[in-house]
Amino acid sequence: MSICFYLNREQQPRQLTAAGDTTVLQYLRENGLVGSKEGCASGDCGACTAVLAEVTSAGKLHYTPINTCIAFMSAVQHKLLISVEGLATNGTLHPVQNAMVDAHGSQCGFCTPGFVMSLFALYKKSPAPVTSTVVAESIAGNLCRCTGYRPIIQAGLALCASKNDNDFYAVEEQTIVARLRQLAQTDTPPTKHTQVKNDLYIANTVNELIDLKQQHPQAVLVAGATDLALQVTLNEHPLPIKIDISRVAEYRTIVEHDDHWAIGAAVTVAEWMEYFADIFPNLSPYLHRFGSVPIRQRATLGGNIANASPIADCPLPLIALGGEIILSTAEQERRLLLEEFYLNYKETVLAADEWISTIILPKPTAPFIFKTFKVSKRIEDDISTVAAAFYWQLKDDKTILQTRLVYGGMAATPIRARRAEQHLSKQTFNESNIEAAAATIAQELTPISDARGSCHYRLQVAAALLRRAYLETTQPLARIEAPIEEHSHAN
Repeated sequence: MSICFYLNREQQPRQLTAAGDTTVLQYLRENGLVGSKEGCASGDCGACTAVLAEVTSAGKLHYTPINTCIAFMSAVQHKLLISVEGLATNGTLHPVQNAMVDAHGSQCGFCTPGFVMSLFALYKKSPAPVTSTVVAESIAGNLCRCTGYRPIIQAGLALCASKNDNDFYAVEEQTIVARLRQLAQTDTPPTKHTQVKNDLYIANTVNELIDLKQQHPQAVLVAGATDLALQVTLNEHPLPIKIDISRVAEYRTIVEHDDHWAIGAAVTVAEWMEYFADIFPNLSPYLHRFGSVPIRQRATLGGNIANASPIADCPLPLIALGGEIILSTAEQERRLLLEEFYLNYKETVLAADEWISTIILPKPTAPFIFKTFKVSKRIEDDISTVAAAFYWQLKDDKTILQTRLVYGGMAATPIRARRAEQHLSKQTFNESNIEAAAATIAQELTPISDARGSCHYRLQVAAALLRRAYLETTQPLARIEAPIEEHSHAN
């Protein structure tokens, strides 16, 4: 078998049997589509951005911008891959490209194809009125070294304000949908996994994954690969046998039960954000600080947890909310609290034959307060100096029934401020008790010192975030944000 996909406006599918470590960027450039550039090889600069289109359950095309430098070719299986060369038609610029020209949004031009593709993805999926904030978020993963963001944002605003979505992909949408569906039906074996090459397999079901893990116990599971791919692109270290699980439906769903939600390990950060936006309103602003749009739409919860990074963003709110994980093998499952998963730096309890299959998030059983924060050098696309997630369950009289105060970026693993939690137990949720708990932070936590912040700085921030959580709960203040288009940037 091979990886089968459509490329740009081509009417026949392409087949690929390249090595499993081949990235989408490598494939594009080796096949003459050199508009996508390699700048950072780590998903930070966006010069390599392309777009994947896949069929939704409603029979429409869903467009996702991806960093092709850290996406393995298994990501394009049964999808439409659109590079910047696929926009213009017979020498006529696409509306996105015209908008960039009209706004003078390009200077040296190295980054321009990536910006165009990010704006193309926004153009294809934003029917509602678009603000400068929405445009800025869509290009937060694209780096312009010429500081030309103002005209690029103006191009995005003009594009979406006069949206007339009648380009090739809109006109031919149903034809493309039919082709992709036919490709999936004829190419996917009904009872067997897809073997692309000796080092890459694509599991379509849980049973196929189990069979593959029994045959290849040393295999690495791949879903979004937004971090795993760095071993190839930056460390030049080929990965062993890989099993792509991004097509396993059971791992791509969120199921609500009476007392909890079961979240599949391959659910993306963007899907997690969207599902819980109204349930835990503080979660979405926090996760908007997670990478960029292309990263959030590829990165998975299971991958972020299993990576065991001390600055991983997803584990903190999950631990604060009492989250658990299910570790599976071919024969059995075991369930444990997420905070028990981590042993030391990059060290977990995961056995060689186990994988994370599900994240269990319990439903709150009483009035609760949930707050999350991330402090970093940059707003977007940066790792945290200090991150925090706080959870309080309260009685009606504001007596604290349960407290979880979780910090990241402080040590080798996520840590809980246990002494501060104990200080708040059975106490009233008020300023004096919060202040007393904050005072204990420096006594029980011993953060690291590194280039992002000293131990002293981290302790001060950790205590300040606890105070801020209380003040935001009891004295909410309106945030004041200057319109992006009013900021002056040289162009």
